[in-house]
Amino acid sequence: MNENESVQKDSAQGASADERLTPDASKQDGSAQGVSANDQPTPDASKQEESAQPDAAGEGVRQIDFEEVKRYLYGVNDPEINLSVVELGLIYGHEWDPQTHKLKIIMTLTSQMCPLGPEIVHGVQIAAQQIPDVREVEVELVWNPPWDPRTHCSEDAKAMLGIWD
Repeated sequence: MNENESVQKDSAQGASADERLTPDASKQDGSAQGVSANDQPTPDASKQEESAQPDAAGEGVRQIDFEEVKRYLYGVNDPEINLSVVELGLIYGHEWDPQTHKLKIIMTLTSQMCPLGPEIVHGVQIAAQQIPDVREVEVELVWNPPWDPRTHCSEDAKAMLGIWD
């Protein structure tokens, strides 16, 4: 990777209740789409200022970290389970290219035969487009590692699903 390329990759972990940083994070609409316009975090003045700040190297390129991505995706629910894709641990990581302003979300579904998979992916795309400085969003579905609620779900989601370690 050369100096001008900046791609970030992160491992998957569901957000705990303590990591939910936006007021909209706890909303769950239960609709078939799993996401509505009201579920999206609204960028506030600090977010707008953050997007204009140069990175640590002073090059004026904004980085988007995994925690920010998860905050914006928190409002997207799996409509069958009515839990956030973040709480379920379906978001495995992201890649951000600040030169093209393209954000790739790497995620999985609860199963390869998930009947509402296209709606969940669409909800993730809509939510990710709300992140400041993002101009293009790609969602890459992966099946390895396979989703396992015992290892991927947050503790809150495990409790809601009745999974006890």
